[in-house]
Amino acid sequence: MINLNNKNKIQHYWGVKTHREYFKHKTSIFCSRLKVGKYIFEIELMPRYSGSYSLNPAKAELMYFPVFYGREGMKRMGIN
Repeated sequence: MINLNNKNKIQHYWGVKTHREYFKHKTSIFCSRLKVGKYIFEIELMPRYSGSYSLNPAKAELMYFPVFYGREGMKRMGIN
């Protein structure tokens, strides 16, 4: 199910990313070409409950060959 509240869901068409899709449980970012290096993508979250949370690892994979992928580690986050 797609989140229909798109007022903060801006599409930027410059840089490395081509398209974003916002879902209730994840955000998919599509890039047409990535050179070797480090990339940072920011996603605004809406906190609903305070506390300490674990963030699942971000995953990058090739669209047509998903067996080639990479992940980062788990992260902890606190909301006051």
